[in-house]
Amino acid sequence: MRITRNIPAQLIVEHKPLGPLAIAAVGAFICSVMWSGRMFQGSQDAYYWLAAAGACAVAMLFFARRRQTMFLRDEGQVVLRLRTVFGHTEEVRPLSDALMTIVEERMNQDMELKMRLLLLWREGSGFEPYPLALDFETPVGHKEEAAEINAWLDAATRHG
Repeated sequence: MRITRNIPAQLIVEHKPLGPLAIAAVGAFICSVMWSGRMFQGSQDAYYWLAAAGACAVAMLFFARRRQTMFLRDEGQVVLRLRTVFGHTEEVRPLSDALMTIVEERMNQDMELKMRLLLLWREGSGFEPYPLALDFETPVGHKEEAAEINAWLDAATRHG
């Protein structure tokens, strides 16, 4: 996750999880190489490698996604977008309902700390906390990004 634009009138936060997509792509490549080698040798297990390559290719479709959150001061809106290969969704909420961003922490099975940012809404707005990232990630820069988003929200609130 990263902040791609930070100007007084606009703040854009994007999350493109490339790690799982890269792993699926490498898996598809390796399985394809194994399949072609096994086919050349005339081995019976070649089709298992083809099936594994196909499964990795399908996994790539599910991991290819992008979440974008746009804070628009002049329009008074927060635009929440999710794009996948299957389509996209967009939701617009009032900027005045955006309260702050916090860091959500979780330990994985290996007892490693993972983090993501949550956007909290004002009480009574009826909105659930909104994760700015789809996945929990290694904790690098999350607290700084939360502080940067919160500073932008404070400035936008003072302006409006």
